[in-house]
Parts: sequence; structure tokens; C-alpha cells
Amino acid sequence: MIENKLILLIRIIYIVELKFSVTGTIIDFPYSHILQQNLQNFFDHIKPRFSHEQLNDWVIEFHINPTNIYWLETQEYSKSFLGVYKRGITYPKIKRKIFSVVIPIPNSDQISWGLPEERYLHRPKANPNIFFLTEFSTKGFTDLEDYFLESTKEVINSFLNKGFKIQGINLKFDIVDVRKEK
Repeated sequence: MIENKLILLIRIIYIVELKFSVTGTIIDFPYSHILQQNLQNFFDHIKPRFSHEQLNDWVIEFHINPTNIYWLETQEYSKSFLGVYKRGITYPKIKRKIFSVVIPIPNSDQISWGLPEERYLHRPKANPNIFFLTEFSTKGFTDLEDYFLESTKEVINSFLNKGFKIQGINLKFDIVDVRKEK
């Protein structure tokens, strides 16, 4: 009598948790519930692509910072740059990596949906060499919420496609442009 043996193949999936928060240097930034839901949908969409055996139980967090459009110390004032702080902050004991994402918000003198200048807190300009930069335009957007959502997606997609390091592990994620998937 031959025994039938059932072989179970178990695929272990190591998921990296993704989180985000919106903070910044703009007083009363219009961060609506709908915008929060749309950002959550974006992070939920890209989360399944994040898995790595050595990074099981890690959290990657993006702090999204809306700020003045002139946040960057550069001579290219005609261009707008989104940025992600290259190194991020790593907390190995609690398995957390935090990246700051900078989203420049135009003022109302630059575009109809911009914010009044008095709502911006002014800080020293940042050194462009410490950021991963993505050029981005405000043209084609009809409101601040759409611009903020799409520019956040753009810079995070570009950053993840370029890659980064956690604990000496090089990570690169092929994130599809979610605007083209619709």
C-alpha cells in the first residue's frame, strides 16, 4: 500500500509596513479627509511590492512636508523640485526607517490655487546635495489637493524606483506609475 503524502508548500511573505504622515511649515495647510484617504489608497497600492526577508517587521515611514516653493538652495528658480532626504533616519532597535518628503507649495501670487505668503513659515534653504530631487511642474493642476497628491506620488515612486539602503541592504522597488494604471 502506497501512502499518499500531501506536501504543503508554504510561501513565507515578509512584508515591510508602510506609514505616512503630513507635517510641514505651512500654517493651516488644507489637509482634507479626502486627501488623507487618497494618500492612504496610494500607500495601500504600493505596499504589496514591499517584501524582503531580512527586513521582516520593519516600518518605512514617509513624513510628507508641504513647504515654501523656494525651499531649496538652487539657482534654478524657474524649476520646482520635489525632494526626499537621501539618508533618512534609521532606528535599528525598533526596526524603523523614516524619510522626509518635501512638497513645495506655490503661493497665491504664482498660481490661482496657491496659498497666501503669510501662511508659510520661513526656514533656511536646504542643500540640494542631501536630497533625491525630482523636477515637477504645477502646470496642469486646477487645485492644491490634486497637485499635492500627484506630486507626493511622483516623488515617492521616483525615490523607490531609484532605491535606498536599510541596514546595509540595497532596496529598489519597481513601482508602476499609478496615474498610468488607472
